[in-house]
Amino acid sequence: LGAAALWLESRRSITNGRRLDAWICLAIWGITAFLWASEPLRPSYFMPDTGNNFIYPFSDSATFDIPSQYALIGQGLFNGQYFDRALYSAYLHVFAGQETERLMVVQAVLFAVFPVLIYLIGRELHSRALGLSAAVLILLRGINATAAATWIDLAGPKMMLTDFPTAIGIAIFVLFILKWLNSPANIRFAVWAGGAL
Repeated sequence: LGAAALWLESRRSITNGRRLDAWICLAIWGITAFLWASEPLRPSYFMPDTGNNFIYPFSDSATFDIPSQYALIGQGLFNGQYFDRALYSAYLHVFAGQETERLMVVQAVLFAVFPVLIYLIGRELHSRALGLSAAVLILLRGINATAAATWIDLAGPKMMLTDFPTAIGIAIFVLFILKWLNSPANIRFAVWAGGAL
């Protein structure tokens, strides 16, 4: 895909780059959301299954999910104790309910913004071809992380871990820093980078 994009970019002069980027970003997000949501959630250390094959959070995933349960039943954030990730999945529970598999599908659809950010970073660094190549690699990494969760303990789009949202936050930070470096007079990019950090 990256080589095809590079070939197309060299052969055609693009007049409206923003509109094209918007369509590419929308396509990347849609394809990623579909593929990540379609990949079945497999039992793993962080998301084991019960005797009836109902998957539930365990270990770090349970640590991040339990505080949201306190908020949902009206007992405050983590029952009044300090916890820095109390709202990690509270909003997802409000919209998707308590079933873990459905909750992880909604999370995967939301996290599908990550390849879009990687595309924009690659485009800012070099070209649409680099951005598209990197986005496809991240898309495949998400599928493989979900598929390999049974054998390898790693963060993926269908895990209740803070690693993936942190990667999204870092990508937002890097994108705004690159935009600021490419346009130093535009200080709002530095402000947005600081906000993302």
